[in-house]
Amino acid sequence: MKGNAVQHLNHLVTRFDAIHSLQLLRSRQAPGSFRYEVVERAIDLALQPHRRIDRYLVRNVLRDAKRIIRRQRNYWNNGLASLDAPACNPRDDSAEWSDVQALSTSPDPEAIASTRNLVFHIRDRCRHQRAASSCLDGMLSGETPKETAQRLGFSEIYIKKLRARVRASAAELMGVAA
Repeated sequence: MKGNAVQHLNHLVTRFDAIHSLQLLRSRQAPGSFRYEVVERAIDLALQPHRRIDRYLVRNVLRDAKRIIRRQRNYWNNGLASLDAPACNPRDDSAEWSDVQALSTSPDPEAIASTRNLVFHIRDRCRHQRAASSCLDGMLSGETPKETAQRLGFSEIYIKKLRARVRASAAELMGVAA
């Protein structure tokens, strides 16, 4: 029992140190910049109670945050066609922050309206199954199937099946083959 309390305390200290480091890093970034957004998301990820605490916490949350932000930007720039596809190779960290920031463009207002309409209709189809609606929320926020499964308390396989149903509904609404 005493060992668990010490381990829990060590995890809290590690999490606190990681968040403090991330806050210092964020304070050196220009608000609204890509890197600022990534560090801000990394802080949110570090605060999640299910997040694994180890000596690589800062590196892992920064990597995951970068991936989520890229996916979100890809989503807003390209629509719903590839929710599960990363915007770039997640193993390739060779792109510099400024390069990635320069690649981002403002989405077309008409595309935003069309995408919001599509999301509304997909959500309407999911209204009878709360898990599918929550799965859609995870897809839209850039969560991985594993993250969504942990958040909802379901198996990763079940979440992947729900995602396939959501994508099939989107494809059907868009008039394309799934």
